[in-house]
Formats: sequence, structure tokens, C-alpha cells
Amino acid sequence: MRLYHWKAPAGNFGDDLNPWLWEQLIPELSELGDDTVVFSGVGSSLHELLPKGSVNVLLGPGAGYDSIPRRNYQIYALRGQLTARAMKAPADIPLGDPAVLISRLYQPKIAASDRPPVVFVPHWTTMELGGWEEPCQRSGCVLVDPRMEYLFVFDQIASARLVIAESMHAAIIADSFRVPWIPVVCTHRMDFKWRDWLSPLRLDYEPHMLGAPELQWLALTSQDQSREVGGELVLKHPGVIESWRRRVRWQYSGLMLKYFRCFRERVLDARTQSLSSLLGNQIGVLSNSVLLNECQDSLLVACDRLRADWSRPSGPASV
Repeated sequence: MRLYHWKAPAGNFGDDLNPWLWEQLIPELSELGDDTVVFSGVGSSLHELLPKGSVNVLLGPGAGYDSIPRRNYQIYALRGQLTARAMKAPADIPLGDPAVLISRLYQPKIAASDRPPVVFVPHWTTMELGGWEEPCQRSGCVLVDPRMEYLFVFDQIASARLVIAESMHAAIIADSFRVPWIPVVCTHRMDFKWRDWLSPLRLDYEPHMLGAPELQWLALTSQDQSREVGGELVLKHPGVIESWRRRVRWQYSGLMLKYFRCFRERVLDARTQSLSSLLGNQIGVLSNSVLLNECQDSLLVACDRLRADWSRPSGPASV
């Protein structure tokens, strides 16, 4: 079977870790089934761009960015309760983002330090917008670029005493390594996927707004990503016109930050103040270690089940 994961134009460690992760967990993955079988793991890959395979095998992906396409799914695990409900999956399907297994697979290179740093990991689209290097220097935290190589990002997160995370997978990796984290929103908001990941860990999503009020209206996605209709979970996503407007606004703000000093200084000052406030007044979040271990164990069992099913010459009996 062939692995599918979304690839950000400039890179995003949360998606790019997929080939490495599955090489650790199921090294024979490419030899199971054939090339017509599509496998999806980490990421919000249940959207219309998902390749249609003879079978679409799922072990931990999530919904959130679009309607879930019609495919011949074989489900071994899903990211969380919201995705499971949207797909009408059986109640006993394991739940969890497979990235929570990183701490069981990788020994981070942690730098020796008397005072481990606070790191800030923005969403990759926020990093593209720019303007975070100076506020991080002023406030005393370390900016970690999510477009960097995933093992480098793992090391930076594991070395921290606190992670400020707009990138959901920065929070997931931090939680896996038992580093407290604080969820924030800068220019990218996606409540659905955060609430989805946190559901098996029984945590709420309560992000802090980080940065200038002038930029909060640039959020690329809305606060509430789902609604109930007759007991069925329906995903909401912006139409073509609204998506275009948000993209134009986002690019316009990038030009303002780059060329207009007055606007830039206001934004940098607001970002510095927001970061300093978080560093001084907020205590990070950690999931319950028992629930985290249960989630990790259930995902490992799902990997074993997939391996056993697809090692048969005829494939899994239910397909």
C-alpha cells in the first residue's frame, strides 16, 4: 500500500513526519496489499484531495478541512471522537493522533541547560506571514520554525520547559514528551481538529489570542468548525469567495508587515506583550498520563491488527 499525507509547499513537520513514523511502526507497510491501496496516518487528510484507492486504509487521520469524501474505507484508528462521529465509525474504533507515539520511538537530543527554554511553534502559515523573530527575542522565548526538519523540531520541543503552540502537532509532541504546552491562535484557527485530538484525552480546547488585534480578523478558519443536524455531525468550511477573501487579507497583511513601519511596530509590540504575558502568567497543559498511555497502547494494537490483516494473501476478511 502507498502512503498518502498532505505536503505543505514550504514544509510542515507535522505532515512531513509521516514517512519516518510509519517506517518505525510498520516497516513493511509498502509491501502490504498493492499500490492500489492508499494508507493515511497523521494529519487532517480526510478531504477531497484524498486519493481514491481500491481500499483507503486509515490509522489515525482526522477530518476538519472539508467534507469527508466517499471511499472504500478500512478503519483501524481515527484521530478523535469528532472524526469518528463524522464518519459514523464503530464505537470501539481506537482514537488518537499517531504522533503521540513519538516519545516511544525517538530519543531526543536534549541540550544541557540550567534553564530550559520556552519555545513558540506557530502554524506554518503564520510562519510564512513572518514577523515573529523579533517578538520572540524581546520576550525571551525561542522561535521554532515548523517548516524545519521534523527530528530537529522534536529535539527543540523535548528540550523545552514550556511550549507555546499554534501548531497542533507541536502540542501533541510536547504532550508525548511530557512538556507542558499552551495553545494559542495567531492567524490560523482550527477548533475542530484540536477538539478532535483532545477528545480521547478528555481535555478542552481553550486557546489564547496571541498578537495584535489588527491581525485577529485574518484567521484562516473560523472558531466553530462543526454543528449538529439531526444528531449528525456536519463539518463547516468557507465557500470559494470567503476562502479567496481570507487569502487576500492574509497576503495584504504580509505586505503591511514588510513595507509599512508604523503598522509593523504596532504588531511587533503587541506580539511581544502577548508572549511576555504568557511566559509570566500562564501554566501549561498536560494530559493525564494514564489516558495518554491508554491512547498510545490502543494505537500500537491498531498497528498490529493492520499488519496481521494485510499480511494475509487475500487481505483483510472484511474488505
